[in-house]
Parts: sequence; C-alpha cells; structure tokens
Amino acid sequence: MSSMQHQEVDFSRPQNQDLIWDLDSMARRELAERFIKLFENRLCVYSESVGQLYTNYSLHFPTDLGRKMVVLPNPYAFHDTLHGIDRQAIRKTGLCVLPGKVLGKPGLLLSTQIKDGGPAPKTMPFKPALAQIISNQKKIGDLFLPVLMKGDLREFDQQMPYIHLHRLQLARLERLSSFERDDIQQTITRKLLMLYRTVRQNPWCWPIGLIMVLLYAWLFYDWRLYSNLLLQLLFAALQLYGWWQWTRGGERHDGRKVSRLGIAAVAAGLLSGVIGAWLLGYLMATYTDASSPWLDSALTAFSLVAQLWMAQKRLQCWALWVVVDLCYVAFFLYSELYLTAGLYAAFTALAVSGWLSWRRDPALQCAP
Repeated sequence: MSSMQHQEVDFSRPQNQDLIWDLDSMARRELAERFIKLFENRLCVYSESVGQLYTNYSLHFPTDLGRKMVVLPNPYAFHDTLHGIDRQAIRKTGLCVLPGKVLGKPGLLLSTQIKDGGPAPKTMPFKPALAQIISNQKKIGDLFLPVLMKGDLREFDQQMPYIHLHRLQLARLERLSSFERDDIQQTITRKLLMLYRTVRQNPWCWPIGLIMVLLYAWLFYDWRLYSNLLLQLLFAALQLYGWWQWTRGGERHDGRKVSRLGIAAVAAGLLSGVIGAWLLGYLMATYTDASSPWLDSALTAFSLVAQLWMAQKRLQCWALWVVVDLCYVAFFLYSELYLTAGLYAAFTALAVSGWLSWRRDPALQCAP
C-alpha cells in the first residue's frame, strides 16, 4: 500500500484543467506520486489557460477520479498566486530531474531530454548541476527560474518517473512592472533554494558535532590544554546555535542561506579574534600552567570566529578554517599528538571542500 494520503476533492464546481494531471500512462503510479511530492511547494506550477503561477499549493490524488493528480492552490493564500504570466514567457529547458534511487545513486539527478526506448539517460548530481546552470546563466545576464506545468511529470520506459522543467523568462513579461518582475524572481528563487537545501548541507552535523566537542573537551583537560578545553565548551554552545540557525534561522525561519560577509564585517571578525587572542593569552599565561598559552589562545579565538561564521552560513568561514586547521596541524605535531594532527589535516581537506561547495551554492549565485 502507498503511504500517500488520497484526499477527496470537490469537483462539483468548474475546475482549471491545467491543474488536473492525467497519470494514466504511469505504470508505477505510486512511485510517481512519491517522487512528485518531493517538489510540492518547491517548484511553482504554471497554468497556461489563466496565465497564473501558483507558489503555494498541495498535491492530491483523489480516489474518485481514477489515475489523476490535482494541484490545489491554497485558498487562504491568494497573494501567493502570481497573475499576468504570459505563455510566451514560459519555455522548455530540455532538462529533467529524476530520482537517483532508481539508478542506484543517492539523491536527485539532473539529465538532458529523456526519450522512451532510447539509451539510459546521462545524469549529473542535482546539486552541482543546478549550481552550474545558475552560474552560467548569471554570467550572460540571465536567470534560471524553473517551473512546472501540466505534462511535466513523465515516466521513462514505464519504470522511472521524472519531471521535465520549464523555465520562466522575466524579460518577456513586458506588461509587468520591474517591481512585479522582481517579486516573481524572488518567489521562484526562494522555492528553488528550498528544493536545493533538501539535497545539500545536513543540519545533523551539529548534534553529531556536539558529541565530538564534548569528547575532545575531556581529552584537552587531560592534556592540560586549557584554552582548547574552553574552546570546546564554547563550541558546544555554538553547536546548539548553529543547529538552530541552519533549521530555524533566516527571515522566514526556514533555515539560513549561504551568504558572503562584507569587507567591514570580515575585518571586524578578525579584529575580534586578535583582541580575544590577546585577552585569553594573557589570562592563560598569568593564571594557569598551560603549556602553550599564547599560540593556544590565538587558535582558540580565531576558531570561535570561524565557528560563528559557519553557524551563520558565511562563505568566508571556510577560508578561516583552512588557516586555523593548518596551524593546529603544526601545533599538534610540535606537541607530539600525531593522531590529533592527522585529524586536523582531514579537517583542512574538509574545509577546502566546504569552500568549493558553498561557492557554487545557488543562494550565492542568485545574489545581486
């Protein structure tokens, strides 16, 4: 039995036929239902007959209509329906999104046009492919604003469901004001980022990190590295803060998006690291038996800055982590803590990977 909820829909009133999708050709309907639900309220749905774009809707599979899917706009969110969208502004992309699970791969995949009876489609992981498309479009002064319309849910060789993407070209909405076009762009982009986040940074890294932090706090206490002990305790608080920011932060409380710090903010963060390093180094050198008070304190202070930037999803956090982690590698090698030095070498590689990944994030590519 399918886990989908099949709700009754009242068809006593005339319905917009663009919002009633026929699934008769789907051999694996339940799989298609589960797949299309991934995009519910993530990709906007366009209706050609009324020239409207629905951004707040639910998908239903009414039992009394047989093999149908109904797109139901939220009747209490009329402001989320965008009007005046001419058909000439909607274009096919030739791009398709398909479930990686069917091909034995994780997550979502992006492919070019798929044809029944043809060879297996060539695919790319959804996240880097989407980021690359957005980046390429931005370089030529264009935007990639994908939408769905009736007929976009399809099936390959009666085995694998996939969706074809249309795109909205804002420049063709000549009857709308620049303010209205900007609002449409922001709405579609916000929805797209919600879809992107389902296959990108995992907020569970924070509670897992919390466990690791507490374990290292005990080790640093045993090694008499008190600045690092203090760092782990502060990290524990920042782990909770980061978990909250990644899941509930941002203007809409749906999780922070990746962003860049301005030059002034970067300078302020680094200055706070310098001041923190001096204060903590003085206290540790004066009142404790710490083995390396000044270097230990400097790394502690700048690690806190990097962790705070990471919790806020600032791109520059990774560059700072690379520098800090390399210093930690040298520090632990000097202290003859070779396993820990190896761990921080791995952290350095992860920081480089994080920098490269976040640079491709659509939230940055779509930013002005």
